Amino acid sequence: MKQLHMLCLILGILLAQPGNARGAETTEIITLPIGMYSASFVPRPLTFNNGSCPDIRHTHIGHNQIVAELLILCRALELGGLKPAFEFNNTSDYLRIIHDSANSVTLMPGFVIWKTDINPNLFYISDPVLKEKEFVKGIYTVPDNKKLLSIKHADELKHYAITTNQNWIHDNAEITCITPKIITAASNPHLMARMIVAKRADFMLFPFFNSSDLNGSLNDINLVPLQGMKVAFNESLHFIVSKKHPRGLVVYEALQKGLKELRTNGTLRYIYEKTGFFNPQVKDWTELGCDNQPEATNSLNAAANRE
Repeated sequence: MKQLHMLCLILGILLAQPGNARGAETTEIITLPIGMYSASFVPRPLTFNNGSCPDIRHTHIGHNQIVAELLILCRALELGGLKPAFEFNNTSDYLRIIHDSANSVTLMPGFVIWKTDINPNLFYISDPVLKEKEFVKGIYTVPDNKKLLSIKHADELKHYAITTNQNWIHDNAEITCITPKIITAASNPHLMARMIVAKRADFMLFPFFNSSDLNGSLNDINLVPLQGMKVAFNESLHFIVSKKHPRGLVVYEALQKGLKELRTNGTLRYIYEKTGFFNPQVKDWTELGCDNQPEATNSLNAAANRE
């Protein structure tokens, strides 16, 4: 009888150890506050609030980068041993979303962040989700801009105006080496497309659509790419997790484990291929931007900077 009592006592002590407590926690749904631009970025039928991730291969992603990265995030956490439920905290500003996570208002943004925008003192930083040169955009305009669509050399783009958001510092750093004609009044891609329709600008940078001809639309506006040219950003993008948030370390460790598996088994590439971000059709297209411009264009921008 004493031996049975002692065995029960030892078993109780073992079950109370921290390692076993953490393992038990993974069987429960963990609600995580996630920073997001707007609820409209996530289609209404698609939810991330029940502890079970949507089936990646049977979820319509379209050209929605936010949905793609929410799927990646959810599945990575699931593979890392958690049962995540996302509670979205909506705000319209990229930097504000990062700021809220830094101060533990949220756990993390629901999308990947440029490496140079991340303070490692405030955040756990995931392995790259998009490596250098994996984030690519096309030169998009409207179908009736025949003159721009007929150009053959990157240097000719300096005669055309681009529309952009003044806060998109990574886009704008590349744009300065493509054309000096920059219109920064537009705040989002749809408004940029409207400016092109109104002939206030000629083109915009936009991720390639996943269609056979790379054409696509933003709401009611059809867009087509300039053939043979692209901008490949020479910077990686990462998920970040607040170091101040009480669940920060646990979530980060699960995220790292899951991301590694998603890259190894090809799921990461599959998701970005579905959105058009990884597009074999543009593999050999000429790269534009400050590290890839012909000498003549670099000289033009150097002169502009001196002025």
